[in-house]
Amino acid sequence: MSNLKFFITFLLVAVFLFSCGSDKTQKDKSKDFIYFEEVFLPQEDREELKAGDLGIKKRNVISFFYTKTGQLADKGFLVETREYTKNGKLDYVERYTSKGNIDLKWTYDYNGEDHLIHKEAQTGAGFIRYKGDYTYDSDGDVIKRIELNIKNGEYETSEIEYAGAGAPKLIEKHNSNGDLIETTNLEYDEQGRLISLEHKNGKGNLFRFVEYEYDSLNRVIKEISVDAMKIKKEIFYEYDENGYVSLKDAGHFKQVFTNDSKGNIIQEEVLDGEDYLQQRYEYVYDNKGLLIERLRYDGMGNAAFYTKYEYEFH
Repeated sequence: MSNLKFFITFLLVAVFLFSCGSDKTQKDKSKDFIYFEEVFLPQEDREELKAGDLGIKKRNVISFFYTKTGQLADKGFLVETREYTKNGKLDYVERYTSKGNIDLKWTYDYNGEDHLIHKEAQTGAGFIRYKGDYTYDSDGDVIKRIELNIKNGEYETSEIEYAGAGAPKLIEKHNSNGDLIETTNLEYDEQGRLISLEHKNGKGNLFRFVEYEYDSLNRVIKEISVDAMKIKKEIFYEYDENGYVSLKDAGHFKQVFTNDSKGNIIQEEVLDGEDYLQQRYEYVYDNKGLLIERLRYDGMGNAAFYTKYEYEFH
């Protein structure tokens, strides 16, 4: 059961991001559960969902600056390269500096069922920036994650329990000595909708709490978070006639979206808390529905940045 309108991802909430390009509502044998990494996905993340269906082998991202006189620079620079397997899974991602050197490279390994089992990031100089290994249950849900803490060089283990297939209810993280260092509790309502997240440190002290409110169509319309300092933040969401996010309002800034009938963003405006335009983005797609151009304008309407996307196919 997949639905872009909810932008629900096969990720274990914000604290358990481990993969790219999945957008699934997970379903228990007897009950539907709704959870998500985030309500809204940026367009570049949505493009990952198209890789398998369209047989993408490689994608290059090339950016160009505009001069002070408003002219597009003659030469752009390669920002990123992504390569995919024939099944649409990420094989590797390379991000580059403005001089064309590798800044960071991500590599991915999968098991026979195409589940991600290892993910690693290294700098161009070979320094590890992330390393993670994943174990799955028979439903294809991650039940254990082991990842390197690059600050202290130790490995930390997260174990996940589920309320039903695809619906995590408890995540416990331990250090290499087996000491509990973090827990996440997830609560669902009678309709199977995620209604709260509770993050605590190893001593049981709350450092983040998040609640979600829904409309009659099971769409998130309000997200309320409180941090360890008891600072409260609210984000409101509105949807267009096709069910896609048209407004993300965090109070101090807003994002206003115009979507096509397939849920692709064709224009995005970023406003400050007083509704003054700060940036505007325009997105262009080919006849397959793939993103091929993105233009960024400043608050005065001047062209500032142009990005194009080039593809190779299997």
